[in-house]
This record gives sequence, structure tokens and C-alpha cells, in this order.
Amino acid sequence: MTFLLPVATLAAALWQPAGTTTPVTSEPAADRAAVEWVDVKTGKVLFSGRDIVCFDWDRQVFELTRERAMDLMSLPPMLQRDFVVRDREGEIYRGCFMSALSSSSYDGPTIGSDFFEVEGIRPPLYHIAGGYPGEHGPGAKLRFDPRLRQHLDTAGLLRSIKEGEKVEPVETVFCGWHGEALGRRAAIMFFPETIRMGLDIRLVLRFHKTKAATGSPAERERDARRGITRDPAISQEPDRVEAHITLRSNDGKSERTRKITVPVENLIEGYSSAFPLVVWPWSESGRSVDDLFKPGPAELTVSIVATRKTDKGIEQIGIWDIPTRQVQILPGPHREGK
Repeated sequence: MTFLLPVATLAAALWQPAGTTTPVTSEPAADRAAVEWVDVKTGKVLFSGRDIVCFDWDRQVFELTRERAMDLMSLPPMLQRDFVVRDREGEIYRGCFMSALSSSSYDGPTIGSDFFEVEGIRPPLYHIAGGYPGEHGPGAKLRFDPRLRQHLDTAGLLRSIKEGEKVEPVETVFCGWHGEALGRRAAIMFFPETIRMGLDIRLVLRFHKTKAATGSPAERERDARRGITRDPAISQEPDRVEAHITLRSNDGKSERTRKITVPVENLIEGYSSAFPLVVWPWSESGRSVDDLFKPGPAELTVSIVATRKTDKGIEQIGIWDIPTRQVQILPGPHREGK
């Protein structure tokens, strides 16, 4: 989605609300576009000015590219994820992504992390609130930092995003929790718009610990005294976990499976894990597009397989079959057969 973005005047760029004392940057124009939102815990860049399509300064609403919005939606679920906004001069302000499920409060700039629509805002649109819940404390002023505004102005990103303006949301399909192997259930979420000829199909794999694998500390202590092991299979830690993703169409005549290695720690961490799966089913090798698939109805099937080495060879110790989903292969940028 492309917008024509007006450039704000210098006077507007230097505006700041009362009580904001951060000085305006004196960096060269070429450097002022470099602003990043960074995960405080991991140090990874969540998104940068290059990923922003446009930014409504007055409403503090911005649109990300669809690819970067999907990246954020693919992160491990957390009630609160702290970030820092920074440029080459250093920190501009700190804030957090917050789920509406959180019972905590936060008095800094806050971005909703949920997929559902809140007051007309849904990814790839995001709103920076002045706090959670509601706008209170210093957060309402911090988000209007003039240094950040100048970055956005220099990059040509400032423009009004009117309430109710049509921005196609990033849709997801959640396939539910399935299987009971190794004290875990597995789920797949995918982005239907990525099932497009000549583009990577994007999915997210998640594991969830079953009650048998967790239980309360009192339950585990009581069971230990009785000599009871809660789900003996949990001790069978795998050496390898693979996701098998199959795309099938033309009444089963066209079919291709891709296998992706999943880090074992994603299985061990359970609910806190989320592993992005990126699949290219359009050719046997390379990044070409052959004539196996055509745009139209198709089926998507995912199986997760855990194995370990034994004296007798490779033993399969866990499998999670995600039910087949009916999908649509969309026409893409590549000509078929090229």
C-alpha cells in the first residue's frame, strides 16, 4: 500500500508540547532517518524508520509495512515487551508493547500488541498511547519528542491518517492446539495473503505445555512423594524437531512438501516460544516458479515431528498433526514457469 506523503514544515518539525526538554538533533539530514525501536531484553531491532509507511504525529498512529507487521505478529507472546526508541545520538524514549490481557499498569508510551481491532486500530496500523490503561503520567508527553518528529519529517513519513481510513488489516488464521506428545500441544498460525505465487508462505509454530507437563508446585511435590511422574514422556528430550509443510492442489495431483528444522528449545520453552516458518513451495530448488501450482483452491497441511538418536537408530518420539486447512493460492508477481 502506497501513500503520497506531504513533508511537514521546519516550524512544525520543531514543535514540542510543554514539559518536553529533549533537544532537537543537529545530525546531518542523511543520518536523521536512522531511528529504531529496539527490544530492551534481546537488543534486537523490532522496526525502524525504514519500515514505517506513514506516521500521524497528532494522533500518534502509524502504519508499518505488511512484512514488518507480520514480523511483530510472529514474536513470542508476552503480556509486556519493553522497547527503547533510539537514534545515533542515543535514547529518545522508552516504552512498551502491552497486551490488553495484562493486569499491569504502565506510565510510559504504550503500543498495543494484540491482533484484534481496538478503536479502529489493527496491524499494520499501530497507536502509541500515553500509558496503560489509558493515557496518564509522563508517557503522554514523551511520545511527542521533537527529535523523533524530525526523523520522521526528514524521511517524509509525516501525514494524517484519518479515523476510519481504509487500511487492509493483516489477517491471520489460527489452527488451534493439537497433539499431546512430550507434554506439549502444538499450534500453527499463518498469514493467508502470503500464499501467493512467487512469494514465501509465512507461518508461526507455537508449543503449549499441557497440564500434565506443568501442574502446580504442590501437585508436583505431592506426586514426587507418591513416586508418580507427571507425564513420563517429558523426560524424552528430542535431538531434532522438524516442521513438514505440504501444499496440495488440483485434487492432490499437485503437491510439494518442505521440511524445516525447528530449534529444540522452542519445544522445551513451551508457551513462551514462537518460531516463524518461511516456506518456498513454488519450485524444487532455488527461487524460481515452476508450473506445478496455479492460482486457485488448495490445501495446507503441517506436521511437527520430534526425533532422537538411540542405539537402534533414529526414534520418533513425538508427532503433532495440524488438521488440513483449505486455502487460496493467490496470483503473484512471477509469471508461471519462470
